[in-house]
Amino acid sequence: MTETATVAPEQSVKRIGWGLTALALVTPALMGAAGILSAFKVGEITVQVGFAWVATAVVIDLLTKKRDALVKANGRIVAAVLALVMALVSGFNVYRDTQKVDSAKKELIEQFMQTSIAAKAAPAEELAQVAQPAATQQPVPATPVAQQAAATSDADKTVGFLSAMKVRAKQFAEESAAIDRKFNAVDLGTVLTAQNLVNKASLDASRKKLNSYKAAIAERDAMLKKHLTLSEQIIRGSGLSEREVNEGLAGLNSSKGTVQKNYADLTIAQMASVKATENILDFAQKGLGRITVQNGQAMFQTQPELDEYSRLIQVLTDAAGAETAITEKVQAQAQRSKQDLSDQLK
Repeated sequence: MTETATVAPEQSVKRIGWGLTALALVTPALMGAAGILSAFKVGEITVQVGFAWVATAVVIDLLTKKRDALVKANGRIVAAVLALVMALVSGFNVYRDTQKVDSAKKELIEQFMQTSIAAKAAPAEELAQVAQPAATQQPVPATPVAQQAAATSDADKTVGFLSAMKVRAKQFAEESAAIDRKFNAVDLGTVLTAQNLVNKASLDASRKKLNSYKAAIAERDAMLKKHLTLSEQIIRGSGLSEREVNEGLAGLNSSKGTVQKNYADLTIAQMASVKATENILDFAQKGLGRITVQNGQAMFQTQPELDEYSRLIQVLTDAAGAETAITEKVQAQAQRSKQDLSDQLK
């Protein structure tokens, strides 16, 4: 009777121990089924819990080597409980880190969606329109990182990286807006009005506006170059794994070439419009005293002068058309880049 009474509690304790062990091992899978953990994390935590349980059980067996079977069985319960606690804590930590990263991703997407580079098209078509020597005028198309906090866990490093990119995107948006204001401050719509082609003071004022416009173009190009350089520095200094850094650089490089080419083309087109405008101003300056204004239109004394003026206006109109097309292309590419980033981060 004494032996039976001793065996029964021992077997019950063993069953409880194995039950808790099984629960510890399936807890990550249950958290995965609930959407708390990814499949990768389920496997990773399960392996960690299994290894921890084996290591703890071996230590407890060694410590209870000279004790009776019931004490050993209770030791297995302790090992199982520790494994279960580890599974729950690890799962919670992963879930918490995932929420932090997802929140940082969401903030970056929201900031990036609010970001647009200064891609102001020079109102060259408007310039050509107001300078038309005849009444036939075409409608004007619509013109269209940071310091990173000390991070220890992978999640903290990821959050730090995303936060740095958010700061960079915000700075980029602010710099772009400032350059847009400089573009808008240059009232090019008055440069080629007939009244401004008949005296030297107006011509000089028009050249000053064009110089301000060219300065804004140069500043925008320098800003874009700086943005791409700083973005690369943030990725390289993120502290992420080599694989993640390489993926980040690959993502940046996949769009950098297209962005740089589009904006190089835009700069060429804008400068062509500016040059065409300067040629008209040069023509007007040479003809000072020979150009008059009638009903808001520039009037010329000879047919060759009118023909040359009309030719210059056509050059400007062609440059403006090319500029508008490239501006629309740049804006479309920027929108695609925003959507691609949003899709990658989701």
